[in-house]
Amino acid sequence: MKWEDSKEIPWGFLLLFGGGLAITAGFTATGLSGWIGEQLQVLEGMNFIIIVLVSTAVSLSLRRPDPVVLYSVAIVQTGRLMLGMG
Repeated sequence: MKWEDSKEIPWGFLLLFGGGLAITAGFTATGLSGWIGEQLQVLEGMNFIIIVLVSTAVSLSLRRPDPVVLYSVAIVQTGRLMLGMG
């Protein structure tokens, strides 16, 4: 790759994606991710489709955070919830 080629890279997207990964790593390292997963275990008996629809509606209604950051954190939390549900 030459320096001229780097001018065409979408640096804003790469920085936001990296920020999302950093936040996710911080949530996991501090245990916040596990705590949120434990709090979400009250949803254990609910239908999976309802959980996905509500999660999607909440994610779409939050316009303030960057979607890349929001989705990278949501993926980790959804995974923890699914592991907790068995």
